[in-house]
Amino acid sequence: MLLLVVLAAGLGTNLGRVIGPRPAAGQTRAAPEPPAGMVLVPGGEFLMGDDHGEEDERPARRVHVDAFFIDRTEVTQGDYARCVMARACPAAKLYPDATSSRHPVVGVSWPAAAAYCRFAGRRLPTEAEWEKAARGTDGRRFPWGNDEDCDAANYGNFQGEGACTGRNPGRPIEVGARPRGRSPHGADDLGGNVWEWVQDWYAFDYYRHAPRRNPRGPRAGEGRVLRGGACCSMFVQPRAANRLRFDPGYRDADIGFRCARDPERPRT
Repeated sequence: MLLLVVLAAGLGTNLGRVIGPRPAAGQTRAAPEPPAGMVLVPGGEFLMGDDHGEEDERPARRVHVDAFFIDRTEVTQGDYARCVMARACPAAKLYPDATSSRHPVVGVSWPAAAAYCRFAGRRLPTEAEWEKAARGTDGRRFPWGNDEDCDAANYGNFQGEGACTGRNPGRPIEVGARPRGRSPHGADDLGGNVWEWVQDWYAFDYYRHAPRRNPRGPRAGEGRVLRGGACCSMFVQPRAANRLRFDPGYRDADIGFRCARDPERPRT
């Protein structure tokens, strides 16, 4: 269940090239250095989906994802505002609880999220990338582990009702405010706070025939995918495997996003 709340702002960080020296024979190349505000998710396999979750999360399977960078936090109102000022992004829909430039931007459609990521020299993450960033490689249910924890993420309160009422405010909070819920790869708020648009079109049965290497979603679908749960999802836990879908033009007070980026290939 979704509530309504905030919107705003953009980014404009200059992203340096990530090219290291070529290793000598017998040496291993060092991991690429993440751009400012991003974390590295190494390439490799992880468990995607949940056989005990909703039907559209099944079957759980091992999926390989190449290395990528992902934003440490959700894109903020302050970040998004710079994109609007540069006329590269449409204005976000405003909500009454928008009080800080460090709140996640909300009230943005999927095309607006994609436009911001282009402006920042980035892109939206795929579903597979997002889930790997959230749960790591040990198959955990939440970014912080396997048990619910109202203190690890902002979720579970809709208009004063829900499992975390009295402990969470029922509206988005500033990004990075719940370090206890940080993911294994160092990203904040991948559980709760706001739902996050990802790149993929949604298909209910996609997991039954999706490729096991770098799946990128169907060519078309029933809407775009949202991940992560939100502050005001009373009936939805912020599980890493949970999937939601909406029309790409939909905007709401607890829907935001973050961006991803591919490491540059080293020169040979």
